Amino acid sequence: MFLHRTLYLIANLVMGGLLCSAVYAANPVRQGPTVLAKYPLLNPNQSIQIVIAPCKKKSCKILVQLVNNTQLINQFPLKWDALSAQVAAITADHTHGVGDPLDTTTQWPAWSIGPSDDSSLVVLAQPITLTGGVQGLAVHQTAGYEQIVRYHALFIVNAGKLVRAWETRQSERALWSTLITPSQAAAPIDEFIYLETVQTDNEDSPHEIDIRYLNWDTKNQTLQEKTTGNTSLYFLALYPYNTLNAATRFDTTYSNCLTHYVLVNTHSLKTKTIPAHYAFIAVTQQKTLAAQIRNSTLSCLGASARVKVDIF
Repeated sequence: MFLHRTLYLIANLVMGGLLCSAVYAANPVRQGPTVLAKYPLLNPNQSIQIVIAPCKKKSCKILVQLVNNTQLINQFPLKWDALSAQVAAITADHTHGVGDPLDTTTQWPAWSIGPSDDSSLVVLAQPITLTGGVQGLAVHQTAGYEQIVRYHALFIVNAGKLVRAWETRQSERALWSTLITPSQAAAPIDEFIYLETVQTDNEDSPHEIDIRYLNWDTKNQTLQEKTTGNTSLYFLALYPYNTLNAATRFDTTYSNCLTHYVLVNTHSLKTKTIPAHYAFIAVTQQKTLAAQIRNSTLSCLGASARVKVDIF
């Protein structure tokens, strides 16, 4: 009798365990969002945070949220979803579409999100303070493996809500793009600069440099996109070339010295006049960087190159 009762109890325990396992498998614990970073605001209870939402069908939305303590006020998704919630902290540089094009030393903390290098998504965020004390976040995404694409957005807190004040995805013909965000040491910020290098035809054709100024309108609390601005830009030009063939031959011979440059039809430059039909151009916000790159370019080329390298 004791043996039969013991076996009966064991059977019930086993079946109960199997039943519990089956119920657990049918109703798994719901995965919560993964908070990548939280940026405090002047309001001591509020912050902006970047999170990875629970994944659905191998698609994980990346959200920018305004929260009051733990309460969500509102949120916006970024342009591209990740393929998984796997996260690795990395260090990003100017190649990720942020900062001055000629600044190769400054680095920013960022996250690589996804299963592997060829399918991961890089996300980078920068806290910003605009004129008038308006706070927000500049966010950048870089995706792709052989063909890199970039997305840039500016979020601000206005009237107690998170607002996407500006965004852009680099154009399909763009080879590269960056958003120059002034250092917080120069805060408050009243202007950003967006740069994009566009391929006009094929890799041997001259390119165009698209420059947009994002001016902060304090009165209307908006960012206005313009073709001119108050921030100085310096054009480092290697010239003169009056024919495209001469320029491409030079590129073939001295390509190792032209890492920072793109071949441009100078007539497409709306804000600078350069005395040549074609020139190799590099753009920077910092004149000291332009001078450094000019010196290194001249050293690399040597006297036999017989070209001019000037700052405009």
